[in-house]
Amino acid sequence: MSLEQKLTEKEYYKTLLTDETSHQHPVEVLGHLYFAEQQNERCDLSYIRFSQGEIYFHHKDYESAIFKWENINNELADWAKKNMADAYFELDLLGNAEELYTSISSEHLVLTTEISIKLFSLYWERGKVSLAKDMIKKAVALNPDYPNVTTLARNFFEEQQDWGNAVELVKNEAIRTESMQWFEIMKDYADKGYVKNIAPSYFYEFIYTLYHLNQPRFEQFVSSLWMEYKEAKFFLDWLIEIDKLLSEVEINKNESWSNLAELYKQTYLQLMNGDYLFSTLQNMIPSYLTNWLRITRASEALFPATAILSWSELFPTSIQPEVIRVSENIQEQFHHSIELFDYSKELYQSISTWAQKQDLHIGHRFNWLVESLTKLEMRHILVAGTSERGKVSFRNTILGESILEGPSSSVMIIHDAEEESITEITDQSYKPVTNLAKYQYLTPSKQEKNSEAFLDTKIPSTFLHENHLSIIDTPCLTSELHENHDIFKYSGFADILLFVLNIHSPFTEKEREILIKIKEHTPNIHVHFLLTEIEENYSEEEVQRVAKVTKSKISPYFPDAVILPFKAYSLNSLDSLSQLIDEHFKRNHVKEDRAQKLLQHSKKMIQTLITTREELHQSLNQTIAFNEDMVKKLNGAINQLYDVEKEKISRITEAYRMIKDEIRAEMHENVPKILRNSSEFIREDHDFSKLHRELNDEMNRRIQEYFNTKVEPKFSEAIASWISLASDDFNVSKVNLEELSASLNELYGEEKINLSCDYKVLDDWRRDAERMTNRIHIENVDVLLRFTPGQFLLTSAGKIFGPFSQKANLYTKYKQYIENRNYEDIAETITKQFLQQFEFFEKALERDIVMFFKQPFNTLDKLVEATNKETENKKEALSRLNQNPEIFQDALTLFELRLRHYEWMNLRIMKQPLEY
Repeated sequence: MSLEQKLTEKEYYKTLLTDETSHQHPVEVLGHLYFAEQQNERCDLSYIRFSQGEIYFHHKDYESAIFKWENINNELADWAKKNMADAYFELDLLGNAEELYTSISSEHLVLTTEISIKLFSLYWERGKVSLAKDMIKKAVALNPDYPNVTTLARNFFEEQQDWGNAVELVKNEAIRTESMQWFEIMKDYADKGYVKNIAPSYFYEFIYTLYHLNQPRFEQFVSSLWMEYKEAKFFLDWLIEIDKLLSEVEINKNESWSNLAELYKQTYLQLMNGDYLFSTLQNMIPSYLTNWLRITRASEALFPATAILSWSELFPTSIQPEVIRVSENIQEQFHHSIELFDYSKELYQSISTWAQKQDLHIGHRFNWLVESLTKLEMRHILVAGTSERGKVSFRNTILGESILEGPSSSVMIIHDAEEESITEITDQSYKPVTNLAKYQYLTPSKQEKNSEAFLDTKIPSTFLHENHLSIIDTPCLTSELHENHDIFKYSGFADILLFVLNIHSPFTEKEREILIKIKEHTPNIHVHFLLTEIEENYSEEEVQRVAKVTKSKISPYFPDAVILPFKAYSLNSLDSLSQLIDEHFKRNHVKEDRAQKLLQHSKKMIQTLITTREELHQSLNQTIAFNEDMVKKLNGAINQLYDVEKEKISRITEAYRMIKDEIRAEMHENVPKILRNSSEFIREDHDFSKLHRELNDEMNRRIQEYFNTKVEPKFSEAIASWISLASDDFNVSKVNLEELSASLNELYGEEKINLSCDYKVLDDWRRDAERMTNRIHIENVDVLLRFTPGQFLLTSAGKIFGPFSQKANLYTKYKQYIENRNYEDIAETITKQFLQQFEFFEKALERDIVMFFKQPFNTLDKLVEATNKETENKKEALSRLNQNPEIFQDALTLFELRLRHYEWMNLRIMKQPLEY
């Protein structure tokens, strides 16, 4: 054991022991040495005291140990201080320990390292994490080879979840020691996601070192790091760094780089999915492709090689000529078949997903048809021909029933399903069809025809089910084929074209011209023929003779075509058709055909998207302008409606008020007259002691009669006239609103607005008017029973003089009093009583008129709100469209590169170039 180790382990005392004293206890030996040293003239007890302190420390007598170490003045003085601090630490006097540790200044590496480790432990013990972190980092920096110091540091950082310092420690130790243990720890960190927020350049030296130490481990670690960066912000930086590293090293072709090559491949597909700007990728892709090819084994080299060829077509000088030559050789000499279907399918789906993010509508019809190509279990047969009867009988035979009496005016795609349903599919919508008969071809004026739609016809069919068939049934080819003819829109989605011939005149010149045009448009389609309209009296020999002659006429144009005689509702014909279809699909590579079709339709979609974006840009601008103009018109209509409502409220309520005021005036005039005229009820022979009560009853009777015979009929007539006036006003408003609705709907081009009013208001008024005017009853009024002075005198006089004969004077006075009295207060009381319910009705008139116009206001307000919301959405979409126009063009460029990439691969497989 070295001296440094003895001092560290507090076993310095063993240097003072000899073989002769090995059988004695160290305390006894050191005691004798202490006594002996004291006898010397110039004694130095420091070494002995230092050693005695160690013995005391080991026996946990820390106070005695400190006492022994306090007066060490030789070269062991700093170690003595450090040991004293250790003793204080054990006594849990951490403050004293820290003070002693920090007071030591030494250039001795081991001592300084030990002090750093001790302070680290002390700070950790006291919860001073930041200071503990500084101390352990200092210890590692001072002496990384010191036993367990790096392990201690790693454990501490991991416990604190301080992954930054943990990664730093592991990286430095891996590079310094080149120990695979540290590389494995870093891989574990990468797998757990602790490194993805660190810039990839940080790991360059680490990865470079690992590459030269162990290439399999290098690939494993790079794969882990790659997967972590894949979803992180540094992904492109990572690709640049790993590419830079691979460019600087020699690739050992004897090593298997399959995992790394697959990551290159998947990442390349990800980079080309339209989410990145082309300017971001342009400088990195050439080197990326070159290194991808370098690490890919020969059996899988076609994919990166053709990616290089597609890139070099667009940027001829971006890739080294030697790399291009190697790629060309691989492409020309490659002997293995590559499944392109999944790549073609994924390309289409990438374009479709990207288009949706850009608010670009691909179209339901086109998307439905392309999706049908991805269903490899389904066989798509296009049925066409000029023979109407033959095509209809063929369709009815395979379905086992007649779904149309004659040919369809629209394309029908028929496939098996448990339940029957028909849907019209256009690029804009899906629409259920309940009446298929309207799609039957009758006359041009009566047929329902939409050249941009097809009928998705699901019907239970044993034949379709057993043969996994989807039939694309096109209308008869009775006219010259133009560029946008239905047959061209669907031929690219079919595996086989079954062309229906009439056995009486098979393969006419017109049919030949039609088929040549179809073949020119869809060169890879497989064509077979059906001889139909075979009558019962036709012998088998005659049918075969016609088939042989027809074959000879067809062979120069379609040498591989099969001519199949097909009798309507014949099981043998169905069996022969099944056999033809099965043999075709056994003989031909359907998956490769579908891959090629998917590529062709992806190309078409890319071209369409350019136009679609321009149309979208124009449409957004037009919609925004239209909406803003419509909002002005709608707000104008709302303001106009407010004026109408206000005018109707004023006009109708004023008319009602006039009726009420007229009745009030009449009542104020007539009620007093009625009361005065009641004097005629008084007679000289009346019992004047009771007259005031009888006369009061008579007055109330006459008032009630007046209301029943005069007021009620007149008021009922007036109210009916008023309701009629209101109804006329409402009808004028209704006509005006209908004209406004028609005008706005004409601008919208659809029946979008219906400004209908609430005529229930008039019904409510009629009901209320009938209730108010039916059997008007006025409560009796105390006309003569009130205790006014005059009434009091008359009443008293009647009681006093009633029994006597001197009544003439009283009769005269009573009569004069009734005829001359002012009855305005009585008239006002009766008028108020009568008009009270009518005033309640009047107060509700404004609310009722508002209710009449409520629905138009709600409709217009909601439409303004919806239009403003749509305008904001369109402006946001337009803003996104205009913000980074290069995003659109760059994405299409990348999709075109991928498409061209697959076409290069397809050149090898299909042995013929695709038009580009």
